[in-house]
Amino acid sequence: MPLTTRQGDAGWTRDAAGRRVSKDDAIIEAYGAIDELSCMLGWLGIACPEPERSMAVRWQSGVSEVLAGMCGGAGPAPDLVQVLEANIAHLLPEPPAGFVTPGGSEASCRAHLARVACRKAERRVVAAMGHECAAIPVLNRLSDALFALAVSLDRPGSVPSG
Repeated sequence: MPLTTRQGDAGWTRDAAGRRVSKDDAIIEAYGAIDELSCMLGWLGIACPEPERSMAVRWQSGVSEVLAGMCGGAGPAPDLVQVLEANIAHLLPEPPAGFVTPGGSEASCRAHLARVACRKAERRVVAAMGHECAAIPVLNRLSDALFALAVSLDRPGSVPSG
């Protein structure tokens, strides 16, 4: 099948179930937000040192699994929420005191941007699929993990700035 079909030129597309829907339908918005999050995680990963880079790659894979689940596939691994919680505990054993302002390092800023994209994806998935969707706990925990990563990347000696 060619990449360009011209079927979407009038503002319509097909969802994963094959239904013809408007391109601003809630499910298409959710797919797009998940896609944006995946891109942000890829961009984040290339700015991180190991082992944080491997975490970001695993998280990106989990986001792809979330999208697959939204489209009728298997969905995320059953232990993904627990993996994210373990990552959070490793990255940020104690929450920071006070408000955290992004800007300490490029990698940390990318983590904050990915966190914002994750929160948006979570809202879009709730709007499209309801509060009981299996993706919600994963996205919720992932946004916490991204916050933990952002804070940990700004610790002295973690990642060079610039």
